[in-house]
Amino acid sequence: MATPFDVWAPSTVRRPARRALIIAGLLLVAVVVIWQLSSQNLGVVAVATAPVGAIGLLLTRDRGEWPMAAQGGSMVGDWEAFKREIDRSRRHERPLALAAASFPGTAITGGLLAETVAQARNQMRSIDLLWYDGSGLWLLMPESHREGATTAIRRITEAAPVTRTAVWRLVVFPEDALTVGALIKQLDHTPPVDLEGQRSAPAA
Repeated sequence: MATPFDVWAPSTVRRPARRALIIAGLLLVAVVVIWQLSSQNLGVVAVATAPVGAIGLLLTRDRGEWPMAAQGGSMVGDWEAFKREIDRSRRHERPLALAAASFPGTAITGGLLAETVAQARNQMRSIDLLWYDGSGLWLLMPESHREGATTAIRRITEAAPVTRTAVWRLVVFPEDALTVGALIKQLDHTPPVDLEGQRSAPAA
């Protein structure tokens, strides 16, 4: 799985709701200015502001890079949550695991994605976070060491059939790396998780 720096970068971009408010404010200013300049001609105002409104609608659309939480609430988590958890783990010297599942040759979209997420979430703890960024599934597991995280991945693959064909990779803080960027980079140099072995116990 390619390191998602193209996904990490948009975390600083305003989300659709915030962009909508900003664009609405700019549109209002444009209407007032054009209204004054056109001697209060409604026709001129409508024609002049229509392109601005159309551009605004396009800009408020989700770019598709955001977590599923922004597309219907079926997932919880995103890169900002990852950054917050890393900061918390570093501050309190607690472990944290990040797993990535890529699906080579398989399209995970629409109903299949929603079903897979629902199946996976049934096997997760309440503090775990799951999201999909277009390149694959990401699973953030605070307070987890490598062994516990591997067991969690096994449970998910047993419950969600689609994930059995995925290539899972796992990194752990602080063993593998200490920063967000370093952990993500380390994923590319980490062998796939060995999911063979005895069937794991049910989720607590």
